Amino acid sequence: MDRIDDKRELVSALADGQLAGEAFARGVEIAVTDAGAREAWHAYHLIGDVLRSGELVKLDVAAELDGYHADAATTVAVGPVNWRKQRLMNATRAALSAGIEAAQPGATLTDVGAAIERATQARGFHVFRELTGHGIGREMHEEPTVFNWPAPQGDHRLTDGLVITIEPMLTAGRPQIVLERDGWTVRSVDRSPSCHEEHTIMVTDGGPVVLTAAD
Repeated sequence: MDRIDDKRELVSALADGQLAGEAFARGVEIAVTDAGAREAWHAYHLIGDVLRSGELVKLDVAAELDGYHADAATTVAVGPVNWRKQRLMNATRAALSAGIEAAQPGATLTDVGAAIERATQARGFHVFRELTGHGIGREMHEEPTVFNWPAPQGDHRLTDGLVITIEPMLTAGRPQIVLERDGWTVRSVDRSPSCHEEHTIMVTDGGPVVLTAAD
């Protein structure tokens, strides 16, 4: 699912598991980015909030099953969007794929971040360096920190069985963020459109396995 036309379709998709993948979702976080980039990631919402055509909606789903956690996110369009937002969505998905492909045994998190940033910059966008992925398992957020750029502190070597989230967060503008006065809502500093994609993966000797894939 990469496009929604109205709020009823969004609610229906969440209810039947199209976005969560399983019926074990613990929570869904929704952030909206429009022409004024109202939000980028975390955001408070009221039930009566109305989605508008041309907006990008980020859906971040957290799930728990038998004591193990999973985390996934995607950004979808509300109706038709302009070419800039469509390119941003495509670039974010390409960056996620590049990061997953780089998550091989023996590689480091710096390698993963470098792959994400290369894919991002090749398409004319930027990653928010302050926003990262993370280890995941018995807790939702565990070590290590998974950077979306080749951070020097990302020298953690990947080993068979390691479970992490890879979640590039891209912007069409300046790569800085602002925390709003509510202490929760995060947006791009220049209110440019932003996009977020995420999967939980396991590093294995046979290559990375996407644990939150729909199929």
